[in-house]
Amino acid sequence: MENKNILNAVILDEEYTLSGDQPVEKLSEIAEYVDNLMREIRKNLPNTHPRKIAVLAALNLAEEFFKLKEKLNDQKTLEQKIDEIISNLTF
Repeated sequence: MENKNILNAVILDEEYTLSGDQPVEKLSEIAEYVDNLMREIRKNLPNTHPRKIAVLAALNLAEEFFKLKEKLNDQKTLEQKIDEIISNLTF
C-alpha cells in the first residue's frame, strides 16, 4: 500500500483535504494555483455563485491543458519530421 501525502488547503474560502502521490509542496502549489485562478474570476465577476466560479475555473484549466497538449503534439510532429529528414540524408 502506497503512502499518500496529505494537505489541508483553503481554496476560495473553503477548506479541502488533498491527498496524492506528489510531494506536499507540489500539492500546495496546485491548490494555490486553483485558488488564485478562482479568486481572479471572483474579482472579475463579484456576484457569481462559487459553483459557477468553479466551472469557469475548470474551463480555463481545460483550455490551458488543450493548448499544452496541442503544443506537445506539434513538437512531436516536428521531431518526427526532423528524424525523417535525417534518415533520408546520405553522407
